[in-house]
Amino acid sequence: MEGTLLRSKLRHALKLAVAAALAATAISGTTTTDAAASRPSSGTTCVIVLAKIKPGENFSREISRKCSDDMADLREAREARVPLVFIHAEADYKGHSEHYYGEEPCDAAGYGWREFTWSIDNAVSSLQVFNGCRWSQMYAEVNYGGDVKYGVDNYPFVGHEMNDRMSSLIVHA
Repeated sequence: MEGTLLRSKLRHALKLAVAAALAATAISGTTTTDAAASRPSSGTTCVIVLAKIKPGENFSREISRKCSDDMADLREAREARVPLVFIHAEADYKGHSEHYYGEEPCDAAGYGWREFTWSIDNAVSSLQVFNGCRWSQMYAEVNYGGDVKYGVDNYPFVGHEMNDRMSSLIVHA
């Protein structure tokens, strides 16, 4: 008798949990599949221009952002800027990428991303550094939290400990 009552309560709790999950999906209008599908295609590149880290701050402010499947469309966004870091969703510098540019090369203060955008957050597999941005600190959580990996120079693969986990980054000379 006790076993039957327990199974009945478990079944009821499971039905309630499934109903709640379905209701939440219906209310939000999105599913996990929708969210994944809304990421840029593998050929999309975004050019993001950043300001240097200001005294007393620990992140770089975004000045501009432009994304396209055609690199020619991004020419103007790249002009008169210094390439800093190219982040790629796949190993060996392939897949969707975000190209970060600055107004000046890296120095000891460097540049910092305390939170990646939805399109690359937890999707980084490789990164390239330029113009003095030799040292990197890769973080598994936003605001420079969680596991950290310290690196030097380029990473055709960021390693199993950071692959598809990186959420924030600091680079400097």
